Amino acid sequence: MWYEKDSGKIIKCIGDMPIGCFGFIYSVEFERPDAIGRDTYMGLKQVLSVRNIKKGVRELKAMTDKRGSKKKRVVKENDWLDYNGSCKDPVYLEMLETVPYKKYIVEYASFKKQLSYLETKHLFINNVLDNERFFNANIAGKYFSKDLIWKV
Repeated sequence: MWYEKDSGKIIKCIGDMPIGCFGFIYSVEFERPDAIGRDTYMGLKQVLSVRNIKKGVRELKAMTDKRGSKKKRVVKENDWLDYNGSCKDPVYLEMLETVPYKKYIVEYASFKKQLSYLETKHLFINNVLDNERFFNANIAGKYFSKDLIWKV
C-alpha cells in the first residue's frame, strides 16, 4: 500500500492517481524508534510500461496501406503496487522483512523525462549521498557516495 507524502491519501490502484500519471518518485521509510542508522530509500517507479512490438502476420495482412508502421505500441500497468525499491543493499533487504515500513509517493510525473528529472532533483535536495539516513549509493549512476570524500 502506498501513501501520498503530503496528504496522507492511500493509493491502492492506478485510479487513485492523477489522470495522465506515468510514474512517481517514492520514498521507503522504516519505522525505527532509535533513529540510528539508515532508514530511508528514494527512487522512481514507472506506473506504465510502453513498448513497441512487431505486428503479427494477420495484422500485417489486414493493413490496407502497406507503407504504415509494422510495429504497434503496447501500454500496460507495471508491478508498482508490490514494488519496494531497487536497492540491493543486504541491510535494506533484511529490514524489508523485519522492520515495519511505509511507502510514500513524493511526486507524480506525466512522462519519462520528467520522471528522471524529478528523481535527480529530489535526491540532490535530500542530499542522499552525504546523509547517513539514506540507503542510496548513487545518483543517476554518475555521482557516487564513495567519490564524495573531498581532499583539501
